[in-house]
Amino acid sequence: MRQAVVHIGTPKTATTSLQNFLRNNSKTLRNAGWFVPTNWSTNHSELVSLAYFEDRWDEVCAYQARRRGYGTGRLEQHRWHRVRKEILDELREIVGASSGSTLLFSGEGLYSRLTSHEIGHFQATLLYAGVDARVLVYLRDPLSARLSQLGQFVKAGWHLDLHESMIPSNNPRKMPEAGWKGAPHKQEMPYELYSERLDAWEEYFPGRVQVRLFDSDLFVGGGIEKDFCHAVGIHSFSNLAKPSRENVGLPWTIIKVLNEVNRLVNRRALKLDGSFNTSRWLPPHELNQFSISTQKPLPGEELAYKFQIHFSRSNEEIRRRYFPDREFLWRPLESAGVSNTNLSVDLTSEEWLMVDLLVQMAESGMSRRSDGNGPFFPRLASSMKKKKYRFAIRDARGRLTRVHRT
Repeated sequence: MRQAVVHIGTPKTATTSLQNFLRNNSKTLRNAGWFVPTNWSTNHSELVSLAYFEDRWDEVCAYQARRRGYGTGRLEQHRWHRVRKEILDELREIVGASSGSTLLFSGEGLYSRLTSHEIGHFQATLLYAGVDARVLVYLRDPLSARLSQLGQFVKAGWHLDLHESMIPSNNPRKMPEAGWKGAPHKQEMPYELYSERLDAWEEYFPGRVQVRLFDSDLFVGGGIEKDFCHAVGIHSFSNLAKPSRENVGLPWTIIKVLNEVNRLVNRRALKLDGSFNTSRWLPPHELNQFSISTQKPLPGEELAYKFQIHFSRSNEEIRRRYFPDREFLWRPLESAGVSNTNLSVDLTSEEWLMVDLLVQMAESGMSRRSDGNGPFFPRLASSMKKKKYRFAIRDARGRLTRVHRT
């Protein structure tokens, strides 16, 4: 059996930076006894597709099929079975090539996408391939995690009901709901209900789930990369190159604007029939190039209190189980970053005009990259002011249908 560490996220805990860190330092790590598979995607989503039951189909499956030359359409069952067999063979080759080393996998989709039964299927698949794994997971304060996850969903092209998404007991519902055969069902359990979600991992990896807190004040050495190395057991950190910051969050106003654009333009990875969206406009990786402000959404005290109360039992269970020496799992409300006013989910007139401009750009196929005249969104705002919009006309559903200019 080959030993392995499987880092499962959670999402929005610097997973992209950590994955690039591992890939960029794979040769140095190999010399130190750690094997990072670099022939797979950076986020090792191949493991997610292996963990799924065969009738399931989503963006991960479509990406893996396309990557292996199976086209952009929704695959028939026998062809998807062939893709999965290829990935399983690749896993066994990775195990064989890692002789004398400990395998390192990292994929936040393992936490966010798998059902409890699929976690069991994942563990069985690893054992079949000759892998004996332990699990590493970072947890983030529930409210901070929720706000960051909303931004990630919107970047990926989904439209959300932001009012519903701010309710602690809800899992954000991504719309439109997928209608193809094998589409994933909405997970009712909030991602931030850590105690119950980790119960399933503990069931199949008993005593082998290591939990860390995503809090810069608690990182060993002051940074996430060094903390990760400490948690895994990598001791030669000084020889490793740190990556640049990746997958930076969006300002709240841009989240609201893009969310409305997503209602009118398909920016998602898949079309409604499950095929790959080859004409996707403004995909997430292009948003990362726009030098967008890193200002984070700052919640109001009322919202922070609701999240604190709703997740108090789960947080206390995590504290008792994994951090018995801590008085609190997360910072008390009075020392957390909150605002005196609540986040508004309603768009201002200026934000509606930004929606209109972005939709027009999408429909005309206008270039969305920075062209040397400055970052994209600041240029958009400047363009808006020059056009001197006076008022907008919206239909009964609130969609902006026409803009009058002076």
